[in-house]
Amino acid sequence: GCAAGGVPVAAFLALQRAEAGPEGRERERRLVAARARVARLGARPAPAKREAEPRTALGVAQGRQRHLPEVIGRLAEAMLAPDRHRRGLAPAVKDPDLQALATRVRHAWQLRQQANYVELGSYLALLIPDVEFGTRTFDGDDRYTGLRLLVHTYNTASSLLKRLGDIELALLAADRAVRTAHSLNDPLLTAAAQYRLANVLLTASRLDETCDVALQAADSVAPGKAPSPVGL
Repeated sequence: GCAAGGVPVAAFLALQRAEAGPEGRERERRLVAARARVARLGARPAPAKREAEPRTALGVAQGRQRHLPEVIGRLAEAMLAPDRHRRGLAPAVKDPDLQALATRVRHAWQLRQQANYVELGSYLALLIPDVEFGTRTFDGDDRYTGLRLLVHTYNTASSLLKRLGDIELALLAADRAVRTAHSLNDPLLTAAAQYRLANVLLTASRLDETCDVALQAADSVAPGKAPSPVGL
């Protein structure tokens, strides 16, 4: 074939390359190399379609890997049978002190921030039964404060369990935090607990529920709805 003016195409392209100089030839070399890479990618066989993972009754993938099973086991016993667990391990305090519990709850979250999962698991295994016991022991304002501590404790537990891969137990902890916060009629505390629940639901790939919970949390603390300057 011929280019404009009857010049053969091959000769025309050679003339263009010569006139382009070193920079033009380098651009052409890169373009050719890029096209070759694209061609190689197009020649690869399409990845096999993954079959849907089997899921548990709570919608969690059964094949999800769990880490530190001994830590998960201690937390499961503390959450599912707190009174028996408390008797078996000897509680940190026989008559819980509110200020001491508050200090322990703050320390648990510090361990979570430090990613000290083994120590945190053991710590929560003692803390959960003690805070549960305290909420049944305290009266009046102390009980209200104790229930707030319980929300924070279960938030920490759900965060740890999600990290360790036990999504079902993490969902249970997050649900307890949300329910307890609701009982206190504290929108800000409830929104914080719902945020943790949404994180766990997202990890479980339950996207519709994640969206619903996150929107509820945002709506509850929207401007004009927050009951205090802190909420605003």
